[in-house]
Amino acid sequence: MNILQTTFLFFAQYPLHAGVMKNFNKSTSTQEYNDLKTLAQNIPVKDRIPQLTDYVFGVSDEAVKKRIQSISGVYLFVDYGDIRTTTNSLNVKKEEFDISVTVARPFSSNTFDAMEEIVMVDSYLQILADIRKDMRENRDDPFVRLLTFPTDITPFASAQLNNSYGFSMVFQIQGVELI
Repeated sequence: MNILQTTFLFFAQYPLHAGVMKNFNKSTSTQEYNDLKTLAQNIPVKDRIPQLTDYVFGVSDEAVKKRIQSISGVYLFVDYGDIRTTTNSLNVKKEEFDISVTVARPFSSNTFDAMEEIVMVDSYLQILADIRKDMRENRDDPFVRLLTFPTDITPFASAQLNNSYGFSMVFQIQGVELI
């Protein structure tokens, strides 16, 4: 299994499982797609944070935007970025892979006032802190062992993503020949 699939499955344990399965829209596809869908259906730990109603994974602006437009609750959004490779004198490739994990919700200025938004966004920060704490406490997990700590946590606001607000943590996955 590759690093993207592993990352997807690791974070799939936190939101409601129904929100995770919304990522699979095709009834039939490639064998690899079907295998990933089966793995997602059968992850051993599900619904760890039931406040997270949806799960969004990816970097395609249009696909992410379309997916978030259909969400009204709190979602977990995992995206990824650069992969940096260095080679040591023994010709071993060490790689770092950027990951961002966001807890957010679309907001309508007609629905909530500014103080309600503060209270709600503060709860999203706590959910993100709970995920980080869980990851730090499970350093024996093979995926977690690849993560760098500490993480940076920053506010998240995106008018393009259905006016979503929340918090993101950014870190790297490090390993030898990840890809």
